[in-house]
Amino acid sequence: MQQNNEDTRRGLKRKPPYMDRGHERGPYNMNSRPYDRNMVPDGWFDCPAHGQELGRIIPSKVPLGESFNDNIPREKYTPKQAIHQQRVLGRELGLVIDLTNTTRYYPLSDWTKEGISHVKIRCKGRDAVPDDESVQKFCDEVQDFFSQRTNDKKYILVHCTHGHNRTGYMIVHFLVRTESISVTEAINKFALARHPGIYKQDYIDALYMFYREKKPEDLVCPQTPEWKRTPDPDYRGTTAPAVDNYVHIPEQENIVRNEVLTTDDVLGDPIPPNQLREMQEVCYQLLKLNPGGRGRSQFPGSHPVSLNRDNLQLLRQRYYYATWKADGTRYMMLITCDGCYLIDRKFLFHRINMRFPCRYSNGGTPERNHHYTLLDGEMIIDRDPHTHKQERRYLIYDLMAINQVSLTELPFYERWKLLEKEVIEPRNMEREGLSKNTNPYYRYDLEPFSVRRKGFWLLSTVSKLLHKFIPQLSHSSDGLVLQGWDDPYVPRTHEGLLKWKYPEMNSVDFLCEVGADDRPMLFLFERGRKKFMEENVIFKDASDISSYSGKIIECYWDSGEHHWVCMRIRIDKATPNDINTYRKVMRSIKDNITEEVLLNEINKTICLPLYADRIQKDIKAHQHMVSSRRKFSFLAFSFFLSLTPTLQIPLVAPITKDPSTQLYTLSLFLKTPLQHTTLHLDLGSSLTWLLCDSTYTSSSSHQIPCNTSPCDSFPSNACSNHTCALFPENPLTRTTLLDTALIDSLALPTYDTTSETPLVLISDFIFSCAVAHLLQGLATNATGLAALGRSNYSLPAQISTALSSPHSFSLCLPASSNTGAAIFASTSISYFFSSKIDLTYTPLILNPVADTVVTHNSQPSDEYFINLTSIKINGKALPINASILTLDQTGFGGTKISTAEPYTVLESSIYKLFVQFFVNESSAFNLSVTEAVEPFGVCYSAGDLAETRVGPAVPTVDLVMHSEEVFWRIFGGNSMVRIEKGGVDVWCLGFVDGGKRSRTAVVIGGHQMEDNVVQFDVDSNRFGFSSSLLLQGAKCANLNLTDLTNPIN
Repeated sequence: MQQNNEDTRRGLKRKPPYMDRGHERGPYNMNSRPYDRNMVPDGWFDCPAHGQELGRIIPSKVPLGESFNDNIPREKYTPKQAIHQQRVLGRELGLVIDLTNTTRYYPLSDWTKEGISHVKIRCKGRDAVPDDESVQKFCDEVQDFFSQRTNDKKYILVHCTHGHNRTGYMIVHFLVRTESISVTEAINKFALARHPGIYKQDYIDALYMFYREKKPEDLVCPQTPEWKRTPDPDYRGTTAPAVDNYVHIPEQENIVRNEVLTTDDVLGDPIPPNQLREMQEVCYQLLKLNPGGRGRSQFPGSHPVSLNRDNLQLLRQRYYYATWKADGTRYMMLITCDGCYLIDRKFLFHRINMRFPCRYSNGGTPERNHHYTLLDGEMIIDRDPHTHKQERRYLIYDLMAINQVSLTELPFYERWKLLEKEVIEPRNMEREGLSKNTNPYYRYDLEPFSVRRKGFWLLSTVSKLLHKFIPQLSHSSDGLVLQGWDDPYVPRTHEGLLKWKYPEMNSVDFLCEVGADDRPMLFLFERGRKKFMEENVIFKDASDISSYSGKIIECYWDSGEHHWVCMRIRIDKATPNDINTYRKVMRSIKDNITEEVLLNEINKTICLPLYADRIQKDIKAHQHMVSSRRKFSFLAFSFFLSLTPTLQIPLVAPITKDPSTQLYTLSLFLKTPLQHTTLHLDLGSSLTWLLCDSTYTSSSSHQIPCNTSPCDSFPSNACSNHTCALFPENPLTRTTLLDTALIDSLALPTYDTTSETPLVLISDFIFSCAVAHLLQGLATNATGLAALGRSNYSLPAQISTALSSPHSFSLCLPASSNTGAAIFASTSISYFFSSKIDLTYTPLILNPVADTVVTHNSQPSDEYFINLTSIKINGKALPINASILTLDQTGFGGTKISTAEPYTVLESSIYKLFVQFFVNESSAFNLSVTEAVEPFGVCYSAGDLAETRVGPAVPTVDLVMHSEEVFWRIFGGNSMVRIEKGGVDVWCLGFVDGGKRSRTAVVIGGHQMEDNVVQFDVDSNRFGFSSSLLLQGAKCANLNLTDLTNPIN
């Protein structure tokens, strides 16, 4: 009463009761459309007509009589068609049992005139399972029909509206009673015949209760089928709710589903009030809060505080990680064996049908599901920029309890690791297995949203997070969250959990009420009571201020105009911010922690011993783990990169040498489900391409529309049938063609044996299709080409962009048929070798003119060029014309690194000098030239050469770079090639003559790179190289990568 008087003094307009939040209008709506007896039931169009027989019983959706024809523009399913379809299948109907609660769907004569009996058993379709009397009548009718000899070869068609819940309930009862099988067996039997089976939880529960049978813990009610959850878009206005017993349906009671997903959509079904208190107490117990304490009905989730000048200093005192702040809807999730519950900011629970199996113990089917596991996360809506398709996703960032055990006191990094291992990984493993099953016992693809673990990164990556990662997100982000890596879970306000928003996005949630003269008034909470704030607010949509009355509105501060601006209505919140939250936000606005200020503070922080020492400790621990566990262990699938970019855990693709062509292939995983794919490796190509014939199948692939940024960003593109088309090229035959551009999933393993998700998925990998003749001359068994050039759409560039990782990759080419490796997303190679491998660096040089089949003026080359200034043999420099080695403005000359050439190719004048000097220096080794074997010009008898650990004993070759101190030394293992065939056994000099008119003076080929590590660091514009690994007793083929070549099981 006191509050009402205060409202009166301020002149507040009081709303009619029906406008209050949560209060519904009366049952009548003047604008409701008239009832149409021939409206098609909601979901009927895409619901399958019928299922398989179960002992001469056929489950079916309701056939609709001819009076419905005007409302069914496409495939009809009338009683006449139902009879015909069964006859085609060799089934003659003798009885129809109708379980609907109406007679409007067809006239009985549609059946009886065909000699088919009809039995009506009225069963309500909503809020109640069929009663025991109806069940008994059904079983009696079926038994009577089967007992008559005249019906020995006839079938019974049973239908409700859609043929799943009421129909399934009745058939399961009959199976249990007549076949002496369990409820579980009967439910599964029906689900196999009429997928997905009974999808209402109360029907399933009633069956187990009726037969006093214990429900298995791993039994999960199937998700509502897609055809029932989504509208029929082409027939809007012609469907009615699937309710049989109504006379008039007011408009607001019709099932209306938004075609566009929003974060304000209400998900799941609210639980009854008598269960709410019990569920709230469960959450409090799992969070170790006092259920009877103050604020027991408040949402207990941890809340961050705004970053200001004071708490910014916490970064120096604790070890922090960062993640993006998604602009979604906050939910906790409680998982029980009976279902999952989304918990909103009002501390209300909504039941959803989802499955969370526990971790596998010995493989196979999970033994049980999670029970009382509590998660924290946010619901976002991803939008594909190309197709504009929306997908709802729950990003989980914390695990507070698992199977009734509270984890709140564990440090965050342990909870985060357990989240992946105990929650995400089992789901992914089971989902992948079920996707290959033609009759899965559960359909993950029908769940209301997907689930991922949210990524966290070291503070040193915040700049990349802001400038590379966030701009490429497919959902909105309004800043960063800084999480203490060692922090426990702190319910409600957590002073050490920091949020930084872009200055224009700092906001406060007010309660808005409209006073006299439509004057908006803002309120906060102070000690649980409304507190009026003398603040001005502006509404961008000011057409009806009264519509904001009684709503929680999120507002940002306009510092120029000194007033608040309403951003949106927060329907997910029931109360405004507390006054203390308001003060902290205002402090943050006043302190003006800009991006520049934040990054400067972080750059200072990460140099402190606390931070630097911790990173070194993590690296050493990781290296120790790698040295003791060289064997890989791979999961079937992983949805989200959870690696720390600063630690630069690399991604790995195995490389194999093709003996028939002396070229190389690279192995990775493409498509959905992931499939092992072998591609020809080419260092200079711009665009990856793949054979796309009739066998190419993937549930995640899609084309790129014309006139979109991905299509337009390609220097060479065209449009074909309104889709983007590209020009894949064969670098050996120099041929190209126009073919379709595709986007699909790509996955690569990591060399992180401690990672819980060693297979990293890149969901939007762009490549071109190609036809078989483009494979001519490439490595055997390749089904396409992996482009490793400098282009923005090469394989390493797309990996770098997708993962916000260094645009750098390394190659370790094998000298035999064993496996080498391509190493992406990292500049570190220390993981692969027991001893330290030092690289020498020289700048990469940009060739201003591309030498591709399809090119444009001023388009630079995507190949890798370096500044080779001289060549020495046994320390003696060849007198090469320096101008030949210089890359000119027309793209001629210079030195290129290429895997398209098996051996190093030298321009003729350089080649002649090279051979002359090499033969002269070989005389000191008592070597005599023998008959050459093509394509080589100089060979020696194999018996004349002594063996060393770096290959045959021959003169060394030094490739001198930009200074005399920087050179790449080539020993006999890389300068010589063994030829053994037709009675010939020789070592030949592995360099070939490129002719007088070579476009490029020196092309360093694959053989010279074998058993060396070469690195292409595009970010730093440099090329790194080791000398022969044989000097240290290592080989590229010694890397333990055999598991990476196996297909995913």
